[in-house]
Amino acid sequence: MENLEYVPRTIEEETRLTLEVLETILKLAGCTRRDVVKCTVWLSDLADYESYNRAFTEFFGGHRPGRSTVGAPLLRGIKVEIEAIAELPESEG
Repeated sequence: MENLEYVPRTIEEETRLTLEVLETILKLAGCTRRDVVKCTVWLSDLADYESYNRAFTEFFGGHRPGRSTVGAPLLRGIKVEIEAIAELPESEG
């Protein structure tokens, strides 16, 4: 998440950027992407599902959190919105 002025052009670019922001938030909470247990995803155009899904599955690799994906009108030209629930790892203390 180096360039906050970057404007994604495709659904894959926007999904990757959104997931990079998610990863930053997870790190701040002491979590990793492997701690994500559920995602709810809104797409402004369900025709973008395959391209979005490609970026989503690349990000999570072999980890497969539960996921719901629905179509919905999003504000200001946004193509994808992702909400994630993560389980905090147990501390070793």
